[in-house]
Formats: sequence, structure tokens, C-alpha cells
Amino acid sequence: MRGHTEIISTSGSDPVTLAEAKAQLRIDFDTDDALIGVYISAARTHCEAHLGFSLVAKSLKTTFNCFGPYQSLMGPLDSITSVKYRDTNRTITTLATDQYTTTTGRTLRLYPATDSGWPDDVAFVPGAVVVEYTVLGDATSNVKAAMLLIITSLYENRDDGVRRFPTASKKLLDMEREHIF
Repeated sequence: MRGHTEIISTSGSDPVTLAEAKAQLRIDFDTDDALIGVYISAARTHCEAHLGFSLVAKSLKTTFNCFGPYQSLMGPLDSITSVKYRDTNRTITTLATDQYTTTTGRTLRLYPATDSGWPDDVAFVPGAVVVEYTVLGDATSNVKAAMLLIITSLYENRDDGVRRFPTASKKLLDMEREHIF
């Protein structure tokens, strides 16, 4: 089950530096540095959304309306800060760490512990389940190359015309996706 994820804080830096982006764009002036910085962030966000995992270290909060068979979270996991839920009395309860387990890897799933299920007294309200956790960054050379292609496309095509991101960047990102069945 997927939820709504918001960033609490970011502690890592973007996989592509301003200097790398400027080298890709073949520019040596500083007047567009702020704009290029925006494009770097936009390219990272696009890649993270396509891949389903984080490219920089950050703290996240994901909310769900209820517990499902598992909860999908953005990885790769550093640590889980807390798993809380609102019960039928509207009281917020924190699950003990022995009440859940996680998968490892770039995409993360949170499961109930093997000998117990999720609590039965979860209120069915928006945001009833809240998971706070930290993730590590994981950017390979394929991801960096895809980001550089996206940054180039954004810089060279500054209008808002209907177009797709470069095909090569999608192919590079598709090679990095984890497919869970």
C-alpha cells in the first residue's frame, strides 16, 4: 500500500554538482547558476519519482489511511524513527519495534512481525498511520547521467511546451529500477 510522503529534512547533497551540470551544458559563466540549481533539484525529484527510491539522504514522513498487507516506503532505509497509528478512540499509539519488520534494498516495504498482524483497532481516517524514517542516498553513474541529460533538456528548452524527457534518460533510469513482484 502506497501512502503520501513528505520530506521532513534533507541532509545529503544532490548527486550532480553545479560544476558537473555546467560542464555538461558547456557554459563557463555564473549568471545562470541559480537557474541551473533549480534544474538540478527538479531532475533529482523527477528521477526519484521514476525510480521510487531516494537519491540523497533525508528524513521522511509517510502517511496511510490504514494498514495494508504491507506499507511501501521510499528506500534505501537508514532507520525507522517511529510507526504510529490513530486507534478507534482517536488516540495516537506508537508501535514497538518488535511489531514490524522491513525489507532491505532501494524500495522498502514495512510488514507486520511474522508472529503478529497489524493492530485491529486502527481508525479508518485519512492519515491514520504515520511512519517516520530516514533514508540513505543511492545514485549510480546511470542516475547521474540521466540527471545530466534532463538538466540539459530543461536548460535548452525553457518554454513549457508539451514534450517528454529525453528517451536516453528514461532508459538509464529504467536500468536502475527495482521490480518487486
